[in-house]
Amino acid sequence: YVWFCSQFKALRQDLTVQRIFNAFTVHVYETHARVALEQGDLNEFNQCQTQLKDLYEKLAHDESEKKAGLKNETEFIAYRILYYVFLSGNKKYEGGSSDMMKILLTLSSEQRADPTISHALKVRVAVAEYDYHAFFTLQDDCPNMGAYLMDYLVPSVRRDALQRIKKAFRPHIPV
Repeated sequence: YVWFCSQFKALRQDLTVQRIFNAFTVHVYETHARVALEQGDLNEFNQCQTQLKDLYEKLAHDESEKKAGLKNETEFIAYRILYYVFLSGNKKYEGGSSDMMKILLTLSSEQRADPTISHALKVRVAVAEYDYHAFFTLQDDCPNMGAYLMDYLVPSVRRDALQRIKKAFRPHIPV
């Protein structure tokens, strides 16, 4: 993975330096993001995700590249939502709610109806409402590679669930 990652970084840098912003560039970033996600490299995933957001905006105005470049946009919007849900549980990260609100405000009704984005929004609600059963049900039928991101949420969701159960049923349930 380390070798592949360095190759992807070099390719991404070349594309950026040469100011190439087309469907191929999007494909490179999407592929690197997926590989990084599969390998558990959240830093690389986040770098790709950040660039993809800008690339999607640029290609939305380019009719010749629009169709090929934006075909996976909803998948990566869903990943971004799941990533921000993960970050919202991190005490060091202050911008989680504002980033999430920006995404929610920019979603169109067609995007909200997309199965991948709809699933990510349900995960957000399940975590916010402490609905552990819904969270784990959603994890079982997560589309695309979102389950890799949800795996990062599992420890904190389990810890929160255990703490709430312990408080609610304190004298009757042994630790």
